[in-house]
Amino acid sequence: FRMEERLDLEFEGGYYPYSYLDREGNVAGALVELWRIVARMAKVRLKITRNQGRLSTMTNIVSNQSFALLDSMSLNADRHRMFLVSAPLGYYEANFFESSRSINSETTELFFFTVFRWNSVLLIVLSYLICSICSVLMARQSMKPRASTLHLVIEKLVAAFFLISLTLLVFHHSAGFQGNNFIVRKGKETTFHGMLQGIKGGTRIAIEQVPDQFPPEEVAILTRRNKNAIVYEPDTMRIIERLCTDRLASALLYSNQILEIGQIEHPCDLAIVKSNSEVNREISQYNHTAYSLGISVRGYFLYSKQANRGIIRLVDQVVLRLFQQDRVS
Repeated sequence: FRMEERLDLEFEGGYYPYSYLDREGNVAGALVELWRIVARMAKVRLKITRNQGRLSTMTNIVSNQSFALLDSMSLNADRHRMFLVSAPLGYYEANFFESSRSINSETTELFFFTVFRWNSVLLIVLSYLICSICSVLMARQSMKPRASTLHLVIEKLVAAFFLISLTLLVFHHSAGFQGNNFIVRKGKETTFHGMLQGIKGGTRIAIEQVPDQFPPEEVAILTRRNKNAIVYEPDTMRIIERLCTDRLASALLYSNQILEIGQIEHPCDLAIVKSNSEVNREISQYNHTAYSLGISVRGYFLYSKQANRGIIRLVDQVVLRLFQQDRVS
């Protein structure tokens, strides 16, 4: 077959360590190396350019102006009808993510507990009286002169009063008779509807990586109290940085995009916002990136139906040679 002089790829960005911009601004990553192997085997020059949006990329691939997107994409019925596909490259799963500090927020309370309670104090007084009675009996047994009964009662009452006063004094000043401890309570897991209620109430924000992520008729309701409740940010690294610094933020991301957390200065733990099948159907009606919400789907390279079949076969050979296991994540 006739080899192409140049292999044009488009770079969408944001899939560390598969494809990302290094500190010098160059495209790097495992998928870049894969395509370099393909270009070397096909004896063509590899050219990678930053795309102008997913729609522009799809248009360029369909018209065969670009060979493929540098990164793999999930497949739906429309894409299967419009493009040629490669061997499966990996599995991806879309979910709403937020900082784990927001769903595992810990409520810490300082509380006091009493080591000697009132019943303990009464027990001490009773023990003291028993000891006093034993002392009197022992004195009588030894034929020692004993004081009058009234004098003995007054003496014991004074001793008991002294003991109780001392106990109350120490108890009041917490000098060893009180302790303290910390109770840590885990916050409830955030649900999708809980997140929406927070956005409506102005206490949460959502970050969109693609336009119209939320149903159009819902946007006005969600932003009624806070015009900035929905923020558009196409760059994955900036989204993850925002999630780590703002515990009120949430964003729809693919599982492989989360790997870019290794590129930011202050990484954090991210958690998935709990969803269900009803939410998945609702969101998938308005956003093509969310049709696989919470479901693992395969990733493929997509090509134009007029693309060079020889290079497509080379790509499959490299993919299958490098990734011989059934599932690559």
